[in-house]
Amino acid sequence: MKFIIKIVLITILFFIFNHFLNAQSCDGDNLNFTTMTSGTKHAKTSVTSSVIIENGNTIIFKAGTTITLTNGFHAKAGSQFTATIEDCSEGPIVAEACAAPDATIWNNPWLSCQTTANPNTSRGASHWIRYDLGAAYKLGKMHIWNVNKVGESNKGLKEVVIDYSLNGATWTQLGNFQFPQGTEEATYAGFEGANFNGISARYVVITAISNWGAASCSGISDVKFNIAPALLQDVSAILANARNRELTDKLDNKMAKKTNAQFLVYPNPTNNNTNLFLENRVETAATIAITDITGRLVQSIPVEVVVGRNNWTLSLADIPSGSYFVNVLAEELPLLDAQKLVIVKE
Repeated sequence: MKFIIKIVLITILFFIFNHFLNAQSCDGDNLNFTTMTSGTKHAKTSVTSSVIIENGNTIIFKAGTTITLTNGFHAKAGSQFTATIEDCSEGPIVAEACAAPDATIWNNPWLSCQTTANPNTSRGASHWIRYDLGAAYKLGKMHIWNVNKVGESNKGLKEVVIDYSLNGATWTQLGNFQFPQGTEEATYAGFEGANFNGISARYVVITAISNWGAASCSGISDVKFNIAPALLQDVSAILANARNRELTDKLDNKMAKKTNAQFLVYPNPTNNNTNLFLENRVETAATIAITDITGRLVQSIPVEVVVGRNNWTLSLADIPSGSYFVNVLAEELPLLDAQKLVIVKE
């Protein structure tokens, strides 16, 4: 059985809950929020939101199927945001009737009792769960809670393989891991999972290789992704701060002057790889941003900039043919002229 969560993670520590709780009353079928201060909203089917959560405020969204955070959504520092896929109709959701309803959070896991085609086709038919983060993010450590229901912790995942992708089609293996069995205790705190070490990904798939002895169903209770501080949505803030300091006003996706010797992209045109050269006078953390001709961010790469000459090789394998703009963004850097990059796939 497949279960896909499509959601954009905004806060630095953001919980994706894929467990199922007892049903609660719904606030509506399909809810859409553009303004909201604090509180909990529960939709029977979906929640869509572009709210800005201010410091000190807490918002909780729950929906039976999908939670989508659109452009403009932002959780500011000091705010809290939680999204939960949770039924609010008649009774709790149970996957393939493999687990009995229970009011305890850990006792209602996601369970797969039938293999299906894996998003990573090289895995074949398998038990898997896919996370769609809505955009590419620089990921850190995961925290995981295995199946913890008394007498059924053997359904918890044991040996797994984790894959990630930027486009949902080309997958890279993060590694093989073994998940500890749930303790079946009320104080179960889960365990620290895989560390992405700053890898940028939009999609993550956990595929079960084995469980802790159950004959059929395999499952997991909860997963938390720790997102590194250099989030993609900070790019706009960096640009705004740079403009406020009147460093330059030339970013608006205009072709850079080829005589700008401090910032070069080569070879150009290219197909799968290109190099970026930057000569700089300050040391700082920065983001290499690649945008299309409409200004849409298609790839973001966190880098460390050193004093003097910097050289990076950029992989363009997941970006289709077309014209793009490349820039290096940081509050400590002057706002550079964006370099036009032409990608031609064979």
